[in-house]
Amino acid sequence: MRWLFAIGSLLILAGVTYYLIFADRSFGGYGGARQGMAVDVAVEQLRVEGWTLLSSSSTVRRSDCAGNERYYLVQLRSPDFTLTLTADENCKVSNIARKRRGIEL
Repeated sequence: MRWLFAIGSLLILAGVTYYLIFADRSFGGYGGARQGMAVDVAVEQLRVEGWTLLSSSSTVRRSDCAGNERYYLVQLRSPDFTLTLTADENCKVSNIARKRRGIEL
């Protein structure tokens, strides 16, 4: 009976650890970026913290924002995760999500 309890406890601990460290997650804020913030300001705040925009353009301007767009960022020193900022129709950050990147060859 003790073995079952020990195995169950280890499985629960492994699941919680996976969720906290590796699982894809959504955030109300990440680093200097917060929901409701202008998307160009949020991208600039993340750039200060070492994130790089994954697009052909290295800048985000509020005047170029058409609304309902997604911006993908990655940290070059630790490229395991991609951060996605979603802009609403007013070009404000409506969602911030972190996704674990797969192995790319």
